[in-house]
Order: sequence, then structure tokens, then C-alpha cells
Amino acid sequence: MKTGARKLHSILFLLWVLIGLSVPLVSVHASQVTYIPVYHYHNWEPFYFKEGASKKGFSLVLVEQLNEFFRKRRPDLKIYFRLQPIARPELNQILKDGQQGLILWANLLWFKRLFEQPYFIASAPIYWDNDAVVSLSKSPMEYVEPESLIGKHIGGLPGHYYHGVNQLVDQGKILRSNAINDRTNLKRLIEGKVDAIIITQTAFNFVKPDYPSVSFYQSFVPQDSYSRHILITPEYQYMEELLNFFISSLPHNKEWVNVLAEYGLEDLVVPFTLDLNELNNFSIEK
Repeated sequence: MKTGARKLHSILFLLWVLIGLSVPLVSVHASQVTYIPVYHYHNWEPFYFKEGASKKGFSLVLVEQLNEFFRKRRPDLKIYFRLQPIARPELNQILKDGQQGLILWANLLWFKRLFEQPYFIASAPIYWDNDAVVSLSKSPMEYVEPESLIGKHIGGLPGHYYHGVNQLVDQGKILRSNAINDRTNLKRLIEGKVDAIIITQTAFNFVKPDYPSVSFYQSFVPQDSYSRHILITPEYQYMEELLNFFISSLPHNKEWVNVLAEYGLEDLVVPFTLDLNELNNFSIEK
């Protein structure tokens, strides 16, 4: 009886050990998560706020909602999107090196020069934006075409390409000076150091309320207009349909709609007519 009991105890102990070993293995396997980098190189307000700011960056809000969407709709995929700020030159380099991921707020036209063959696919538009020409109401500047800026001093941002304007700057017909960010550019405009600035509608709508005593004039015709998308590298193009479904759900997402209203961007989701054939004749970076 004692020998039989010892054998039974040994068998039970062995089973207990095997079960104990197998449970963590199953648990680890079941909890594996795929982390997908979401690159954003628009590292200025309202896309991005410095750490400790009271507001959430537009990019962070979008990625939070994207994670929530995948958690509810496709929990089986076990995907987590991780926001990763990066400078545009660094982004260009890692993409050339084969790094995979998603790119926020971008347009295929802005990356044409990186690859000879089509590399990315673009999601449906998240929203539409433009580069506004802003001056002071006391000396308004109406923009019709790049030649409208001849003889003027224009404020821009470093590394930004303004089609038609850059060429006239190179010819010495337009004076351009860059500021570190949009708020600095607005300050230079208010102080009379530049005649006008080129600023994204997204940024202008957000920062304009901070200058209630200043009367700005925005030209009716923008310097450029474009749609903003999520660009998808080859490894993740299988999720194109899901991303488009997510984007189509945003108008019904309360947090997203509230953020649009808070940042003054609700008007930017209205489509516009864009001559893509004309735009395809050149490559631009923004």
C-alpha cells in the first residue's frame, strides 16, 4: 500500500509539474502583442504638445482611438499601435533602410522622391488641409499664384516645400526666412518683420484664438491644398481595409469630434476639388 501510494504521489507530482510548466507557456503565447510603429513628423501644435502640456496632441488622440478601435473590432489580431515622433529627414532614412510602419498625416505625393516604384499605399483621407497665406488686416496680401508674392518677405518653416514659391525664392524674386515654429512666425508677422507667412490651416485655426487683439487677413486662395492620410508600408498593407473602416467611423466618434471642435478643425473635414493630375507633375515634401 505504501509503495502504491508513493507511486501515485509521484505520478500526481509529475502531472502537477507538467501542468505548471505548460500554463505559463500557453499564457505567454496567448498574450503576445504585435507592436506597430506609427510615425509622425509633424512635431508642432496641435499635432504634438510638449510633455506636461494640458492638451493632448492631435496625433496622440488619433492613435488612442485607433488602438481602441482594434481592441473592440479585432481583438484577435492583438495589435498595439505605438506613436513615435521623428524628424522628416530621419524618417526618410529609416524608410529607405526598409523600416516598416504607418505614417500619420501624410500624402503619397510628398514621398514620391524616396522610391522609384510605388511603395506605400494611402488610407482614405483623414481630413483636408491647406497652406494658408496670412498677413495683417492693415496691409492685407491677396494670394492668387506664386507670383503674387514677388517683392515680398515671406515667413515659412524650415524644410517645407512651397510649390512655385521655392523657385521664385531661388531666383531672388521673393525673400523667404524660416522660423522654428508657427507661433514664432506669427510673432514675426505681428512685429512687421515679414509681410506674410505660409502656415497650415490646421495650425492657424488652432493658434489664432490666442491672439484676440490682432486682426489677421487670410487670403481666400491658399498657397496649396492637400488631403492628409495614413501611409502604409508593405508589411502592414493587409490592414488597409480596417484602417479605412476606422477612418470612416471617426465622424461618429465623440472624442474625435470633440477634439476637432476644441482645436477649431471641424471645417477641415469638408472635401475640396483637387487636380491630382497637375499635382502629380512634381514631387513635394511637407
